Amino acid sequence: MGNTCEYCGSHLSNGAKFCSNCGAPVEHALNKPYSANHTDRIIPDPAPSYVGTTDGKPPEIPLYEPDKDFQSMFLRHDNRLNRQRFIVRSFGLFMIVAVVAGVLFTIAEALQSTLIYLLAIAASLIFMIPSFMLVIRRLHDLNRPGWWCIGTMIPGINIVFAIYLMLFVGTNGPNQYGPDPLYEV
Repeated sequence: MGNTCEYCGSHLSNGAKFCSNCGAPVEHALNKPYSANHTDRIIPDPAPSYVGTTDGKPPEIPLYEPDKDFQSMFLRHDNRLNRQRFIVRSFGLFMIVAVVAGVLFTIAEALQSTLIYLLAIAASLIFMIPSFMLVIRRLHDLNRPGWWCIGTMIPGINIVFAIYLMLFVGTNGPNQYGPDPLYEV
């Protein structure tokens, strides 16, 4: 009777510590006959199966599609925005608000009109909506919930919060809020 592996039944060379066929340790298995009813066989793991795919292949990573119009640039909250786009768009929005409000306040001062003052304040408040949308999308890139944008309205915290939004790197790869904005189509 030859030396056989108790797990797979293949022939073992003298002095072998592992089976050359299945890789099972054989120190204690030398000189034991192979048992066909043995239940402790090493069974290799099956190939990974991916839930939710019909072909068994890993799911494709969604790619970021850049914003193409004003509405998708400033009035969306359902995607991510990287640091560069956040800073450029925030600065552009700030410049527009400064010009519009400055012109309206200058006219209101010249005409001594309370109505135009109120119009200037209303214009400034209207521009808060796209500003909040930019902050929400930037928070999504940092894998933070959008309600954190409340931090922009708290004095003192808003400065630290702005630094956080402008300096911290977003999540690499897709996260729960969408694909990585640095990997474009």
